[in-house]
Amino acid sequence: MRKLIRLAVIFLLSFCSLRSSAQTFAVSLPSLRLQLGERITAFQINITSARIASLPNTPIGWFLEVNNDPSWRTSIKGNIIVGGAALDANSLRPLLRIEKEPGSDEPILLAGQLMVTVYDKQGNEHTRTIELKSADFRLVATRSGTANRTSLKEPPQILRSPPPA
Repeated sequence: MRKLIRLAVIFLLSFCSLRSSAQTFAVSLPSLRLQLGERITAFQINITSARIASLPNTPIGWFLEVNNDPSWRTSIKGNIIVGGAALDANSLRPLLRIEKEPGSDEPILLAGQLMVTVYDKQGNEHTRTIELKSADFRLVATRSGTANRTSLKEPPQILRSPPPA
């Protein structure tokens, strides 16, 4: 019985250390530029080598669908339920938090689309789709309270306050 308890404790400690070493990132679209009057009405993001850990700024009036596939190829898509729920570009900062696949050397890849809508002076709706590639996303490390910023093309760097003047 003691041996079984020891094995259970070792297993639990190993599991906890694996979870605490997970790399998590806040995901945003910092350089997203919308034209005058455009609002975001739908989006889809596909992610490789990470899972969606949380949605820190879940917008009200949106239908969201998250697929955290066990293959670590995950996706999220969403669309407005009512017109008043359409978002501006700043509403997507941060959009979601992801966790990198533990033990994987594969890079995190993100791609997707945003659908934006604008109304002209006559009240006609005009919609366009913006294609998103990995370079459009910014990842900010959120583990252990550090503030590491990285794009998908460069390794994480620790941000430090500038020296006093």
